[in-house]
Amino acid sequence: MRPSFLYPLFASPSSVRGVGDKYAALLENLGIGKIIDLLWHLPYAVNDRRRAASVHALKNGEINTVLIRVIEHIAPKSRKQPYQVLCEDEAGNELTLVFFKAYPDSIRKNLPEGCERLVSGKTELFNGRWQMSHPDYIVAPENGWQIPEIEPVYGLTAGITNKFICRLVQHALSLVPPLPEWLETNHQKSLNLPSFAEALRRAHHPRSGNDPPPA
Repeated sequence: MRPSFLYPLFASPSSVRGVGDKYAALLENLGIGKIIDLLWHLPYAVNDRRRAASVHALKNGEINTVLIRVIEHIAPKSRKQPYQVLCEDEAGNELTLVFFKAYPDSIRKNLPEGCERLVSGKTELFNGRWQMSHPDYIVAPENGWQIPEIEPVYGLTAGITNKFICRLVQHALSLVPPLPEWLETNHQKSLNLPSFAEALRRAHHPRSGNDPPPA
């Protein structure tokens, strides 16, 4: 019979706040029917979101994070055109944030003119100008901690985002109780092996972008 302290790990993801039956059904497409399944849904790569010093330091076609000031909102002239937000770094180097099928009111609320924001997402050079389409993160500088420096990347399915999976994995890890180790203590220490719970945590939290993803 299963010990009662393991019950939370065998609950449905729908029991987690903000998930519900709709997202639980989508998670089934990833083989995640119980919260414990999230522990074995390991990342296959990482995003390096460490902050760049300036727009000039951005890497073309890669994930970048940079501090900008919002200069101007440029509304599209037709539905086929994107909504654009012209920004600059401290040195005046330009970065344009691009939004397709946008909700202007929401964008203006998150990016009021004159404000500073940390933005993180894939940047590209387009016609000699830097742009970032649909940033993954837009936060005030004092909330920069909300952007993970090294972010695990998980296998996804339609309707499920990487942020969503990251949040659920964190919840699953918090439910792992202290468990007796099945390796002899001396053997574990001689090989410098972590505990089972710590091994799971490390697998989901690579220390740097140079760490290989778990197999």
